[in-house]
Amino acid sequence: MKKFDLEKQFDFYLEKVNLKKENLSDIQLQETKRAFYAGVAQMWRMFVEIADMPEENCDEIFNDIDDQLAIFWCDETISTDFRKMH
Repeated sequence: MKKFDLEKQFDFYLEKVNLKKENLSDIQLQETKRAFYAGVAQMWRMFVEIADMPEENCDEIFNDIDDQLAIFWCDETISTDFRKMH
């Protein structure tokens, strides 16, 4: 089985939020990585709980999670754009 590389996912995350490791202090990088891994760990716990649910509920749950993530990133993008303008 292929290993899913969380370090690579962390790098993708930094790219998504427009951060570069070389521009972060050691403390900022450490705390950003801790926050990322805490989020991944919580998501993993959610997946474990979802796996125990009846299959017919899973699609609805995943769709709801997808919607919430899309709304969050849309709001973040709008907020960031607004801050840049003012």
